[in-house]
Amino acid sequence: MTIMNHTLSDWPAPWMKQPVQVCWTSTRSVAEPKRPHALGRVDFVLSIEPISPNRAIAEAWVESAGHRRSILTRQSVRCVMTCDSRVANLELSRETSDGDERLAALTLHIDMEDQISLRPLYARTPLLAEAGFAGGTYDPPTIRHIVAHRAVATA
Repeated sequence: MTIMNHTLSDWPAPWMKQPVQVCWTSTRSVAEPKRPHALGRVDFVLSIEPISPNRAIAEAWVESAGHRRSILTRQSVRCVMTCDSRVANLELSRETSDGDERLAALTLHIDMEDQISLRPLYARTPLLAEAGFAGGTYDPPTIRHIVAHRAVATA
């Protein structure tokens, strides 16, 4: 297995230019005045839009019942991407006065049949805790969105 590292001028794989959203889902209390014990679906979404081989626009939010609460405002972050034919790794971090702060580490399984599909093998972000998602209270992450066709991936 050969790992393809990128330089500043090329991408590890052409499909990695496409935006992707990683979603964690939890069922929790969404109490309302008329329904104090109501349960509902709450999603934490991490959106990643690569803009170069080493930068991405990242944003995170929590959504439930039509409401959206920002956790990470839309911003440019460092994005280290590596991949081989079956697995992609992404590490997101932002520069702070104290050094780099890791925002997320993702390992994604790549399936390249008719369309590119990704499945998280590993996904970790401290933003989940900031969003109130305690460990063990949410489902494994899923890929909510990727727009890439095999033709794009092999171009």
